[in-house]
Amino acid sequence: MNSNAKTDSPKKKRRARERQFRKNAIIQEAEKTFLARGYDEAKIETIAEISGYTKTTLYKYFDSKDDLFTAVLARIYLDMHSSMSTFLKNRDTSPDLRLLGNAFLHFMESYPGKTQLINSGRCMTISQRIIEKERSEQPLTESENEYKQNELQLGLLLGEVLLPLMEGSPSMDNVDPDRIVFILAALNLVIREMIRRGRVLGQSYEDIRVNLTVLFTIIEQGVKNYVEN
Repeated sequence: MNSNAKTDSPKKKRRARERQFRKNAIIQEAEKTFLARGYDEAKIETIAEISGYTKTTLYKYFDSKDDLFTAVLARIYLDMHSSMSTFLKNRDTSPDLRLLGNAFLHFMESYPGKTQLINSGRCMTISQRIIEKERSEQPLTESENEYKQNELQLGLLLGEVLLPLMEGSPSMDNVDPDRIVFILAALNLVIREMIRRGRVLGQSYEDIRVNLTVLFTIIEQGVKNYVEN
């Protein structure tokens, strides 16, 4: 039996690689299609044809068009985390909230298409759906799991800045770290919404940086007050 397991292992690994390759290709073409046509006008049939697969094949990987869009946003969150992490590591100073805000803006300046999809208004709907499914103990799709995990990773970036400010506070001793990460992930939504509104109002990126500085100052003062008390 062990011999068969060893024989099957390379096949399983190859199938897994092939599956991931097909999935990545579909997500890549779906991102382009959603950006070019918008969510409502984008069709599964079109995405399948551009990707070089059948509609039936797409449904082997994604439950619906909405699930495919969730996968696209999950991949964008991953790209955002990578971009922001690199931005922060390339700075000589220790990261603080203002630098973190600049990292957000750097991603949005560098990838306007991805930013447009994030700001499509569907992120909140997806997050709410995930919360409701978990509350009712319904299983998440693969795309929803990836979306949730990648969004939490952005929360961890904020945690790397805020948590050191809270260390040594007696009031933090009994706080579940997962709860902190969950709260910080929500703060990502606040920052992105401020940037989105700034762009809608026609503000320059410099104006948006000023707005974020005010936000971060309020947060930092609140954290200091929380720790001291």
